[in-house]
Amino acid sequence: MQNQPSEGSSWSQHSTGTQFGTQSGGNKVSIDTFVDKFIEHGKKLESKRKSGQEEKFIANIKVVVRQVADERRRDRVFHFLRSTLEKDQAAKLTEFYGSWCQLTALLDEEERVSCRLAGLRLVLEVLSTQPIICLYVSTLYDDFVKQMQLCKSEEILLLLETHCENLVAPNLSNRWANCSLVLLKQLLKTEEILKDGNFVTSAIFVRNQVYEWMKQSTTFEAFGAVLTVVQSLSMDDLIEKYLDERALEDLLDVEQRPTVTSKCISLLHILDNKRLLRVLREVILAWPKKLGVAPAVGLMSCVHEMLKVARDHPNIGKTCVNLCKSEPGLVVCSELGFLMAFALCNIDRYKTSIMGELTKAFQRMWTFRENVQEFGWIESIGLGEVVDIAEEQVTCLVKRLGEDVEAYDVLSNPTVLLLQSLLKLPSTREITIVDGRVADGCPIWLFASKVLVKLIISRRKELRTHLAMIIELVTTSSTSISFICVDMLVEIIHQCTLDILNNWRELEILFKNICYIRRDISVSLVRCFMPIINNRSQLREQLLQSVKGNLLDSRHANSVVPILMLIFRSFSKQSKVIASSQFSQSFATFSSQSLQAMGCKRKTDETVCLEVIGLLKRCLTQGTPTKTAVYLGFAEEGKRNSAMAGQCLDLLISHASKAPEWKAETMCMMAGGVVTLVEPLPHLVQAIHCLLSEVVIADVAPTQTQIGANVQKNANDLIDSWVLKASNEDVHDLAIDKLSEWNPATARGCANLLFARMMLNVYDVLIEHEWSRFYESQSATNVDRMTALLGRRKELDEVLQEKYLRRKESKAGTTEGGPSVELKQADILINCCSLTQIFETILPPESSSIEVLNELRSELLDWAIDRILSLSKSLFDGFHPLHSIFCGTNALISSAGFLLDYYTNTNCVEWLESRELASTSKTKALEAYANILLYLSTKYRSQPIKVIPIWKRSDLNATLTRGGEKTLTANGSLVRHCHLFVTKLLPAILAVDRKEGEERKRIGLELERQAKLIFKICAALMKLMDNPKCFMTMFKFTMGNIGKKHYREQFDAA
Repeated sequence: MQNQPSEGSSWSQHSTGTQFGTQSGGNKVSIDTFVDKFIEHGKKLESKRKSGQEEKFIANIKVVVRQVADERRRDRVFHFLRSTLEKDQAAKLTEFYGSWCQLTALLDEEERVSCRLAGLRLVLEVLSTQPIICLYVSTLYDDFVKQMQLCKSEEILLLLETHCENLVAPNLSNRWANCSLVLLKQLLKTEEILKDGNFVTSAIFVRNQVYEWMKQSTTFEAFGAVLTVVQSLSMDDLIEKYLDERALEDLLDVEQRPTVTSKCISLLHILDNKRLLRVLREVILAWPKKLGVAPAVGLMSCVHEMLKVARDHPNIGKTCVNLCKSEPGLVVCSELGFLMAFALCNIDRYKTSIMGELTKAFQRMWTFRENVQEFGWIESIGLGEVVDIAEEQVTCLVKRLGEDVEAYDVLSNPTVLLLQSLLKLPSTREITIVDGRVADGCPIWLFASKVLVKLIISRRKELRTHLAMIIELVTTSSTSISFICVDMLVEIIHQCTLDILNNWRELEILFKNICYIRRDISVSLVRCFMPIINNRSQLREQLLQSVKGNLLDSRHANSVVPILMLIFRSFSKQSKVIASSQFSQSFATFSSQSLQAMGCKRKTDETVCLEVIGLLKRCLTQGTPTKTAVYLGFAEEGKRNSAMAGQCLDLLISHASKAPEWKAETMCMMAGGVVTLVEPLPHLVQAIHCLLSEVVIADVAPTQTQIGANVQKNANDLIDSWVLKASNEDVHDLAIDKLSEWNPATARGCANLLFARMMLNVYDVLIEHEWSRFYESQSATNVDRMTALLGRRKELDEVLQEKYLRRKESKAGTTEGGPSVELKQADILINCCSLTQIFETILPPESSSIEVLNELRSELLDWAIDRILSLSKSLFDGFHPLHSIFCGTNALISSAGFLLDYYTNTNCVEWLESRELASTSKTKALEAYANILLYLSTKYRSQPIKVIPIWKRSDLNATLTRGGEKTLTANGSLVRHCHLFVTKLLPAILAVDRKEGEERKRIGLELERQAKLIFKICAALMKLMDNPKCFMTMFKFTMGNIGKKHYREQFDAA
C-alpha cells in the first residue's frame, strides 16, 4: 500500500493498471480488475442466496469486503469509479453500487454503517452533479432510496452536510431536488432529532434547512431546485419570508445583485399576479442606468433567465409587456428592464407589442428633446435626463453586441428591428445635405442611422444581411429616409470596404433596377458604390446593361444619363484640387483610395470606356429631356474633372454644328399633343461655357481633335458666333414680335411661347459668358456685347409683358382640345459666382472707377438681381445637377451680403441712392436675400457660425469688450441682425410715402411683400439660434414691437 499513487489525482484520470490488491496467488491486481471482481462477487452472492448456498460464500467474500472497507482503499475505488462516469454514463458505478449495498451488508454494524454512509455520499454526489442516462439513474436512485430507509436521523444529518456542498456545484442537476426530498422526508419521520447536543423538532429543522438553502444557492438552476423542494414540502410561506426579509434588501448590494436577481426571476412563476408585478418592478428598479458608468457585469445571464421564464410561463411575459406599456420610463432607465424588453422580442407572441411600445417611447423622448431645443422653459425638468439615459443605453447595447456573442444572438435582431422602426417614423422635418452628407433632419432618424451603422460595423460577419436590409430601405422608403440610408452606406463602405467588395453580389439586383429608382436616390447610390464598381467589372457590366435598357425611355433620362456620366468619370483621374465654392458630391471617393492602399488595383477597360462614350453620343440624338440631362452632366463633370473638359468640349462642338435654325418652327416640335424643343440650346451653350471656363481656369493643355484643330479655339469661335447672332437678330428676325401668334390654344402660339422663353435663357447664359470674359480682360468689346444682349433680352421681355403671356402660361396646358407646352425644359440657372462678381464690381463705392460700365451698370445690376432671385428660388425646387457648382456656400454668402447692402443702401455707390425703397429691384433683392438666408439657416442649423460672414462688411457682428477687441458670439450676431430688421428696416417700410393713384397701389404691393419678407428673415434668424434663451428673448421682443400702438396705427394706415 505504501507504493500506491496519490489519492489527489484527477477524476478523469484513467486508473487502469494501477496496483490495488493481491489475489490468492499473491499477484498484484489493478483497481479496474478489482472493481470488476467486486461486481462479480455481488452478482454471485445474489445467485447463491437463491440457491441457499450463501453461507460458505459469505465467509470467503468477507475478506474482500473488509479489504475495500478500509477508508484509504475505499477512497481510491470511489475515485476510480468517478473517472469512469464520462465514458460509460455511470454504468460501472451503478453495478458496483448494487454489489456494494449487498456485500457491505455482510459486515459488522459499525463497518456496515460506515460503508453505507460512504456509498450514499458517492451516490448523492453523482446523482446531483453528474450526467447519467435514464436507465442507470432509475437503478441508482432505487438503491439510494433503499439505503436511505436504513439510515437513522444522525446519519441523515451527516449526509445533509455533504448534500449542502453539492448545492454550490457549477453543474448542479435537477436530480438534486429529488435527493433532497428523500433526505428530508426520511428525517421528518422522526419527531425530534439531536443537533449539536440539543433536541430539535424535525419539522423546524427542515424549514430552517430549506430556508438556508434559499439563501445559499448562487445560481438560477440551484435556486430552482430549492424551490422544487419548497413546493413539494408545502412550505410556500418561506417564499414570502425570503422576499420580505432578504431578497429585496440584498438587491441593493451591488455584489449580490446578479445572484439575487436570478433568484427573483426564478420565483416569478410561482407568484400571484399582484405579487409578480411588485417583484418584477423591484428587480428592474435594482438595475438603474447611470450616465457615464460602464455597463453592468453579470447582467446577460439574468436576461437569458428572464427570457426562459417568460417563454415557459405566458403570465410572466404578459406582465412584462404590460409594464412596458404602463411605465416605459422605468423600463428605459433600467439596464435590466431595457435589455429584457429587447430579449422578449424573441418570443413571437410579444414581439409586436413590445416593439411598438419601444418605438413609441423613443419617438416621445426624441420629440421632447426637439422641443427642449426650441423652448428653453422646459429644459430644466427631469425628462431631459431620461432621453440622455436612453441614448446611452442604446450605445452600451451596441457595444455589448459587438463584444458578447451570446448577447448578439439574443438582442441583435430586436435592436435592428427597433432601429428600422425608428427610421420609418413619420416626420414633417426635411433633411439637410451639406457637402454630400446628411447634416440635419429628423433627430430620431439621424440617431437610429448612426446606431445602426455602428452595429453593422461591429458585426461584419453579418454584413451581407444588413446590406440587403439597407438597400431594401433605400428602395421602399421616402426620399428623406432614402438619403439617410445612402449616407449610412457611405459610412459603411468607408469602414468596411473590403467586406462590401466581398459581398458585391448583393448589389446585382439593385443595379439591375437602378434606373427605376428616383433620380436623386439612384445617382447617389451609384456614386456611393463607385469604389466597389471600379473594382468589380461584373457590377459595371450589370450597371451598363441596365442603362442601355432604359436609354431610349425619356421618363428615365434623369436617372440614366447621370449614371452614365458617373461611369464615364470613373475612367479618368479625379482633379486634385476642387474649388472651395463647390460642394463635395464625390463623397465616396475615399474608399477608392483605401482599396488602392490595400492593394486592390482599379480595373479599367478601354472597350467599356468606348462603349460609354458611344452611349453618350447616342443620347445626343434622343429627345429634349435626354439631351438636357447630357448637357447638365457635361457641365457638372467638366467642373469636377478638368481632365475630361477637352474631350467633352470636342463632343459638344461636333454636335452643335447640327443645331437647328433659331426659329420657332425649326426649334420646336409637337409630339403627342405636347410642344417641346428640338434642341435645348440654353443648356448646350451653358455646358460649352462651363467646360471652356474650366479648361481655362485649370490651365489644361489644349486638346487636339483627330484633324488637329484646337478644341478650345473652336469653342470660343462657336460661342462668339452665337453672341453675334443673338446681338444682331431682333424679335422681328426671330419671328416672335408683337404681330406673331401668341394664343396658347394653338400649336403655333405654344411654339412661339416656348421659343421666346428659350431665347430669354439663351440671352442669360450668353450675358454670363461675356461677363466672365470682361471680368478677366476688362475689355470694352465685351461691354458692348453685353449691352446688345441686354437690349435684345429687354426687347423680347417687353413683348411677352405686353401680350400678358405670363398670365396665360399657367393656362397653356389646360386649354381643352389645344396643345400643351413644357415650359420647364427651357429653365436655366446662372452661376452665383458670376452674379457675385457683378455685385462686387457695381455696388461698392470704389466700383465707380470702372468707367466702361457706367452706361451698362444699371441694366446689368437689374439683370443680376433678377437672376439671383431665380437662382435662390430654385434652391427650394428640389435637386438640380448644377446646384453643387453654382450655389456654393461662399458664393451665396457673398451675394447675400451685397443684396443686403443694396437693400439698405449701405456701402453702395452714390447713383444707387436715387432708387426708392419701394422699387421692384429692391423687393427682388430682399426676396433673394431671404431665400438665401432661409436656405443657409436650414443647411447650417447646427453650425450657425457658418452664416455669420454674411454681415462681415457691417458692424452688426462686433461689439466692444473690456480689452477693446471686437468679438461677438454667433447667437449675439443673430440677435443683433434680427434687431436691425425689427427696429429699423420694418419701421422704414411703414414710413414710406405711398403717393396717390395707380402708383399708390404699386408701392403698397411692393412694401407689403417686403414686410412679409422681413418676418420671413426674422424667423430664419431665430431658427439659427441654438440657445433657447436667445430664441425666446428675440421672439418676445419681435412680437412686443409688432404689438406696439404706433406699429398698429401704421399697419392700419397701410
